Amino acid sequence: MTCLPSAKTFHNQNHHSHHHRNRVLASSSKAAATVLTKPSSPQPLHSSSASPAILPRSLYTGIRMLVTLQLNSVILVDVASPVSFPTLKYMKLCSVKYPGDEFVKRFLSSCIVLERLGVEQCPGDNVTVFTVRVPSLESVYLHKSYDKDVDDADDAEGFVINAPSLKYLGITDTIGGYCVIENEMPNIARADVEADYKCVSNILGSITSVKRLHLCSLYSKDVYPVRSVFHHLIHLKICTCDSEWLNLFMPLLRDSPKLQSLELDQCHIPDTPRPCWIEPSSVPECLLASLETLQWVKYGGREEEKQVAAFILRNGSCLKKRRRSCSSSPLNENYRISFKGFGVCFRVHLMDRISQLPEALLLKILSLLPNTKDVVSTMVLSKRWQFLWMHVPKLVYDDSCKNIAYGKFSRFVDRSMLVHEAPVIETLQFKLGKTCVGEDDIQVWIRAAKKCCVRELIIEMVNSSSSVTLPRSLYSGGCRMLMTLKLSNAVLVDASSLPSSFPSLRNLSLVNMKYPGDEFVEMLMSKCPVLEDLVVKRCHNDHVTVFSVRVPSLKSLVLHKLTDRKEDTGFRIDAMSLESLSIEDYSSDICVVESNMSKIVEANVSISYGGTEKLMGCVSSAKRLYLCVPSSKNAYPVDSVFHCLIPLNSELSDLNSAIPFGLMKQDRAGVNQVELPVCLSSSLETLDWVKYQGAEEEKEVAAFILRSGCCLKKVTISTNLTDLNKKLEMLKDLSLFFRRSPTCQIAFD
Repeated sequence: MTCLPSAKTFHNQNHHSHHHRNRVLASSSKAAATVLTKPSSPQPLHSSSASPAILPRSLYTGIRMLVTLQLNSVILVDVASPVSFPTLKYMKLCSVKYPGDEFVKRFLSSCIVLERLGVEQCPGDNVTVFTVRVPSLESVYLHKSYDKDVDDADDAEGFVINAPSLKYLGITDTIGGYCVIENEMPNIARADVEADYKCVSNILGSITSVKRLHLCSLYSKDVYPVRSVFHHLIHLKICTCDSEWLNLFMPLLRDSPKLQSLELDQCHIPDTPRPCWIEPSSVPECLLASLETLQWVKYGGREEEKQVAAFILRNGSCLKKRRRSCSSSPLNENYRISFKGFGVCFRVHLMDRISQLPEALLLKILSLLPNTKDVVSTMVLSKRWQFLWMHVPKLVYDDSCKNIAYGKFSRFVDRSMLVHEAPVIETLQFKLGKTCVGEDDIQVWIRAAKKCCVRELIIEMVNSSSSVTLPRSLYSGGCRMLMTLKLSNAVLVDASSLPSSFPSLRNLSLVNMKYPGDEFVEMLMSKCPVLEDLVVKRCHNDHVTVFSVRVPSLKSLVLHKLTDRKEDTGFRIDAMSLESLSIEDYSSDICVVESNMSKIVEANVSISYGGTEKLMGCVSSAKRLYLCVPSSKNAYPVDSVFHCLIPLNSELSDLNSAIPFGLMKQDRAGVNQVELPVCLSSSLETLDWVKYQGAEEEKEVAAFILRSGCCLKKVTISTNLTDLNKKLEMLKDLSLFFRRSPTCQIAFD
């Protein structure tokens, strides 16, 4: 298919005589025959002449297969018979003279499938209003820029367009007049409008769906259509020639929320006074959210240009690239000064661009600062920041910050919490103990926290040598919105009766805390009806013998006790909804599980006492399991099958438990196979043996797994021995073991 070139690039054709032109038109049936024989490449009909030639009436009849028509410097005559071009898709009319306005209407309406139209009008073409009413039209370019005296200008001349399917609109009209668009163009994607019309509001109001817009108007005052929003506009090029260009530019900037690229250009030499800059009351949305590039061509450094440039650079949150070029060459001193000022304003205003961000984003940024002291110090930056810190939803008070005296620190906390205005405090953290801590102060701060709807409360006493008692007010009903509570290195006091004080608490962490006794712990746990995550790290002399955890809603549990070895101490667990369990206990001798944990997914068990068969039986549904049980006697529960287990990690002193549960038995002669484990023949792919010593029973276990593992892909064995001879001997032994899997690779470190 032959495409119609742009109307801006008309080709000069060879000169033909009038007689030859008639022969061409008379043989149009042959051209049609060519189209029929070669439909993939239809033949366009060209006509060109240095002097206008009259085309015969036969042009309008008989050429029914014509697809492309280009006419240049010719005269069309009127006909009484209907004009019809049923297959014409591309047409270009350059310096054509017509019988009149009505002929143009009939001529174009006969092109029922026309898609592209280019028109360049000439003086004396006998057309006052060039009307284009073509429903199928997708691209139109109308050009009228010939020299004409001002006295000869006729405001009645213009264009009328009715093309609802239009995707591209191009208008160049330096003569003046008007352009009326009779319908909206919802499919318009690009528009280039360069016109001397006193009003272009009708054009702009019809192309609000445009994505790329080039606009040059020498009359910019009162030309912007009311209530028009360019939702899809991403590229805008606008001329700065008119003295009122800001009246058109600023509304366009305001009503283009997705604008990404902006180009300012001085297309003509201005000979009018320059406009006055008035900064808008609000920042356009595109500057805050989408504008990425600014290109200013022929930047002159005039006062309004500098003000516009400063405004865009100061508020352009997403700007990535800016380009500017001077309007004269070579540069003179004045333009050098303008460029210098442009760069200075860019650097100065860039420093305060963060202040133009939305308040919610600024509060988020302030929440990332390490402590409230730094947050409050931002109030001196500007008026915008003076009271912003009062609404930050995160308060972190650290008495070790800047080695501040405790008295001064205490007064700072009191005053800042008193004037804080955030309706909800997401996090309130106290990190205390570097200096003397007053228990009265903590009581006052906890009472103040209840009035602020705190979601997360963290009290961390850094100096664990000095015990600080938390007040009873912590348990009272004021913390009903509390969802996370983390306490460290403090003392909890007894209360005769604990109300339902933590109805919303989901996360609880108790690290190195001291309690009134066992009953207090049970009561505290029972008052957390929706608790899901619990972390308990016990310390020396915490006044608790058996730490009981009876919470039906609990999903994650971490229990640590590493010091203070005593008999009849440990943990008691009753959590039927538990999904993750971690126990690290080397100083107790009791761990009682009162309910079956059928939902367990991950378990980490590191204990120093025996009798773990009950515990192991309760985690049989685990998918991931880590074991460190120095005493393996009676460690495996009878009739337990770990159907869901995928990876197993174990650190055991007795090899009987180091093998996947119940798969091996040991007698005096060493390790003997009772039955081949199903996992070795069907699923086991990797084996990682850490601190391998090369003992006889270890070698037998390794040999058994290697010769039985049908699916093994990689075996990694590492040792902590430093003797190179022993390590070499280990490597030789391992290399001689038979491997059932042909793809098994052994890595030794």
